[in-house]
Amino acid sequence: MVKIQELESVYRNRIRKNGINSVDDLIEVSISLYESIKVEKIDCTESYNDVLLFQYGIWDFSNGDGEHFGFDITRQIIMPDDFEPYQLSMELVFKSINNIKPQEAWSNRFGSTEAFVEFIKASPGYQASIGSKIEALRLNFGQC
Repeated sequence: MVKIQELESVYRNRIRKNGINSVDDLIEVSISLYESIKVEKIDCTESYNDVLLFQYGIWDFSNGDGEHFGFDITRQIIMPDDFEPYQLSMELVFKSINNIKPQEAWSNRFGSTEAFVEFIKASPGYQASIGSKIEALRLNFGQC
């Protein structure tokens, strides 16, 4: 068990140790850490208190970098007595993927983690990302 304030550090250490060099790496790290690292004080009997969000799309953050394709798996955690959820997002950034409609899915809508991963790997965004050059990995943690 880790404290919510330690979660980002745990993820960064895992990424430094193993690296993320593909969408498959991102999926494996996301699922592995989600299943093995539990956060203190979370009532896991409620499926929405600790859940994964898979999303992708073409974004422009107006920071001068222009549009990019983002492939993201975010862990969302709702702490007791907290009004805003915490999110830890791991996003792979690609410049060369265009014309992909955005998609998202929450893991608690599937019967198992395996079914969630199957959905991810069947998605057009996953298929377009395979073999594409990764421009960056973004890791962001904070409250919404």
